Amino acid sequence: MSQSDSWVVCIDFGTSASKAALARRNPNGDIFGMSVRPLAVGVRDNDGLHRYLIPSIIYIEDDQIYFGRSAQRMFADSEQDDREFITSFKLMLGPRGAFPLTTRLSRRIDPGGIFTYRDLLVLYLAYFLRAIEHSILEQSDVGRDAQFSYRYARPAQIMANGDAQIMGILKQAKTIAAVAGQKLDRGQLSVREGVELVLESANSNIDLEFEASITETAAAASALYATNHFENTAILVVDCGAGTTDYGVYAWNKKGGQMEILGARTLISGGDDVDRVILNLCLEKIPNLKTEAEKAQLWRKLSSEVRDLKEKIFQRGSVTVTFGEANAKITKRQLERVSDYKAIVANMKKGFSVYSKQAATMVKKSEMQQLMVYFCGGTSRLPFLLKLASEKKSVRGMKLKTLESTPFANDALDDLIGQEQMLHRLVVAIGGAIASDGLLRPVSAQNPSTLSVTAA
Repeated sequence: MSQSDSWVVCIDFGTSASKAALARRNPNGDIFGMSVRPLAVGVRDNDGLHRYLIPSIIYIEDDQIYFGRSAQRMFADSEQDDREFITSFKLMLGPRGAFPLTTRLSRRIDPGGIFTYRDLLVLYLAYFLRAIEHSILEQSDVGRDAQFSYRYARPAQIMANGDAQIMGILKQAKTIAAVAGQKLDRGQLSVREGVELVLESANSNIDLEFEASITETAAAASALYATNHFENTAILVVDCGAGTTDYGVYAWNKKGGQMEILGARTLISGGDDVDRVILNLCLEKIPNLKTEAEKAQLWRKLSSEVRDLKEKIFQRGSVTVTFGEANAKITKRQLERVSDYKAIVANMKKGFSVYSKQAATMVKKSEMQQLMVYFCGGTSRLPFLLKLASEKKSVRGMKLKTLESTPFANDALDDLIGQEQMLHRLVVAIGGAIASDGLLRPVSAQNPSTLSVTAA
């Protein structure tokens, strides 16, 4: 097998949606001009809608476990008002994880009281890995005898011994994907199948091809440096996820010919906080909601689609919400007047102000002349976030510039996904696939003690 038959896959298991990218391994370790592309993992899952994304969601009903878009559809159509789906379960791996992964799910999610959070993480990732396999098979330039190594893009902050735990989950998930692939292709499993697969894969000896992990901000910065030769410019990546906002500042070392990290921090605030405000606003504006049962029913209905509602509110200025025969128009202006939303905005603005100043100080010491700010992640398109850096021309004497889009030099990549305006959500997977080895952490590494968690 030649070096050209060696490939790197990076998976970005997101809080709201999961993505992956594939890159041909460069034997020289040079990240410039590499063959890289996002994988269309969502084609089988959702009939082509958001073809590069799979919703990170599971729903259990009538002895069946549903994944991704199937879970969203089944939940939306369900008549069982006392039931809930599970999403944002990736947060159990991070600083918001309030209880062990071995905790059993509530009966509203799992009526039989059978599964733990770890069990569902394993089953969801098995489903995701199977989708990745399908997408790789569709790549015309990948040979039958090609070899693959996998990387996992992770948050800056994870639980103690988190890398080892994540790799254990991925190993078990890969075992399930290998033995139950055709069942997973349906987008669902029976509860009995799920139980058997979790138990049978618990002590798997399967060869795990995951070589390392990389922080999500480092992956995003790698993608930017790989496709743009920024001269004397450091990059502040602001990765706005559903549960947290990660900051990472990076500079290109010309002498060493590689990117280096100058600092990192995590703000425990994200898109889920905005989602809750929108849901409460909908409850307030829909007329004739007289009972708690009606309010609970509306909350349940909207919770599976709140992220789509959020996009429409900020892109179009308003969205109409319907419940039975009643409907209400929810506007961006209404949202901006809600005190809880104002508090979220103030918190994230303060976090950006504090860390951009710290980043500028770090960059000055590295003798860079400019600090470029790049927002990525599923929450990064919120207007107030995009204005944060554009309103400032300098911080502590350092020139400040906002990179408002992801200007990949690879025209084919631009053509591939430019129409969907989704590069800000895919940049982590793309960058993780091409990142240099110096930015990777071995799978057995401990959680770095140099990173700090803050609630600004």
